[in-house]
Amino acid sequence: MSNPYEVAVYYFPNYHIDPRNEEWHGEGWTEWNLVQAATPRFPGHQQPKVPLWGYLDESDPLVSEKQIAAAADHGVTSFIYDWYWYDGKPFLQRALESGFMQASNNDRLKFSLMWANHDWVNIFPLKRSTDVTLLTKGPTPRESFDKATEYIIHNYFNHPSYWRVDGKLYFSLYELGSLIKGLGGVEQTRDALEAFRIRVREAGLGELNLNAVVWGIQILPTETKVHDPKRMVEALGFDSVTSYVWIHHTPLEGIPLSPTRNTPVNRSITGTFFKGSTACLIIRTSRWVGIQRLGRCNRTRMRISVIRLLPFLWTIRRSNSRKH
Repeated sequence: MSNPYEVAVYYFPNYHIDPRNEEWHGEGWTEWNLVQAATPRFPGHQQPKVPLWGYLDESDPLVSEKQIAAAADHGVTSFIYDWYWYDGKPFLQRALESGFMQASNNDRLKFSLMWANHDWVNIFPLKRSTDVTLLTKGPTPRESFDKATEYIIHNYFNHPSYWRVDGKLYFSLYELGSLIKGLGGVEQTRDALEAFRIRVREAGLGELNLNAVVWGIQILPTETKVHDPKRMVEALGFDSVTSYVWIHHTPLEGIPLSPTRNTPVNRSITGTFFKGSTACLIIRTSRWVGIQRLGRCNRTRMRISVIRLLPFLWTIRRSNSRKH
């Protein structure tokens, strides 16, 4: 029986060596270093978590083949790679370019991009009481935006496994505030996005499904909040909206920003999700059962659910204990 839903998984590709990470954190650094350094914070807290497959290099196509097979065998249909562009060049791109795109079985999954155009700050790790160190800026001026989108068109959009929604190339932008700031205003941003669409057509690749990530809670320390996302999404001509994770979308009155929000969210999320004429892709956060309440929000012809999942989570060794 075929899967009636498109199940797309956000993929954060910080588990391979990148020269800029080495410059900031030391030779050979990847986020595996943080996984290995984790310590228990309360009785029964099982840390560090040990990956069943080992601390693998996601830029190795053989590793990517294992990931693709595991995902496809369990109903996942697409990876949405967090994609970065700083100082005129890509960052953390080798998980996709050297791994997934070189894997012999990459026809089993689709892939697409979510341009994570936020400031890159040193949160590896970071205590809430610590001042933030900015490593590189997210806002991108027009010249760099055009260079980045040309790179995307020629390196990704023509790949046979690139994901299309309703026949259109799905491309998501994480931070609208950063996008507008870098391009110089709303009108300038709409012009840049329209020029992007035109260049995609001229390349013979059809149409874009431009997706905006809409959220109401600042998660990263330097994020720029958009106070009227509905108006902004419509002004910029986006085709669809989504949220990176449900807890990132909207504050709930009297509810602290902690995992204890889960039950109230299930009761309240329906009334707080983005309302507008733009198609909405549903986010399914692990262990959250409120997705059925948002089913009406998805107005694409395809049934789509998006999952937030870090690469190492599917490989964690199970314990006989039920404690976490």
